[in-house]
Amino acid sequence: KRTIHIALLFFSIALMVYLPLFGAGYLSWDDDLHILTNARLIDGDIFYFWRHIYFGLYIPVIYSIWTLLAPLGPEALHTVNVAIHTFNALLVYFLLHRLMRRAEPRQTGSLLTEPEFWGAAIFFLHPVQTAAVSWISALRDLLGLCFTLLCLLVYFSKNSRRKKVSFLFYVLSLLCKPTAVVLPLMIAVIEYFRRRAPLARQIARFWAWYLVALVQVALTQLAQGASAQSP
Repeated sequence: KRTIHIALLFFSIALMVYLPLFGAGYLSWDDDLHILTNARLIDGDIFYFWRHIYFGLYIPVIYSIWTLLAPLGPEALHTVNVAIHTFNALLVYFLLHRLMRRAEPRQTGSLLTEPEFWGAAIFFLHPVQTAAVSWISALRDLLGLCFTLLCLLVYFSKNSRRKKVSFLFYVLSLLCKPTAVVLPLMIAVIEYFRRRAPLARQIARFWAWYLVALVQVALTQLAQGASAQSP
């Protein structure tokens, strides 16, 4: 019940705060390049973005979503941004809860007494989030963060078998936002402060993650180099 109450609260606040967005359109800053004048996207060629680098980035998951939703108009894309941001706030709540070493959310007492609730609320309502939620092209930030939070939440679960699932979320986050390459190091640092495990050993455990990160870094460098040389 506590989870349902928190979800309803955040979604209600999202409707009040971001209601003007549902009637907003595209911005001339990147939205036109990513969506409005993107011939491949207009043609519905999703697989093109999995085979090729576009606009200096390899983010096929994002272009796939835009390709599917763009025909519905900017309202649908704004709705997706708001929904993902709200879901991210819930993930922040549960991640903070897990890192604070509580087995389950408290079933009694007020939300106002929970530090993890206030942490999620600050994340949810902070003005710095406005640009990411309001700007359609920032879906890559929102969804990349979503998969990052899911990766952390699953990785720090009590079930060690789920760590393979966290790797999948890591790959998905890279396919949304290349800056997610820092995630293995982030996990290693958190583990060090939580358990005082040797930092070098923690870092070495993520060798497969680093291989995937190197591929993404190489693709990004190749894409940006080609973009800089184009007229």
